[in-house]
Amino acid sequence: MPYEHGCVIVREHANTFRVRHQRFPGRHWETNDLNTARMICDELNCE
Repeated sequence: MPYEHGCVIVREHANTFRVRHQRFPGRHWETNDLNTARMICDELNCE
C-alpha cells in the first residue's frame, strides 16, 4: 500500500510488513507491526 512521499508498505505474510522507499531503491526494512512500518516511513522521509 502506498504511504507518503515515495514510501511503500507491503504485507509479506499474515503479520510481516516490508517497507521500501524510492530514495533507497536497493534497501528494504521488515517489521511485524504496521505502526512500526509507518514510523519507519516517517523516519525515512525525515532524512
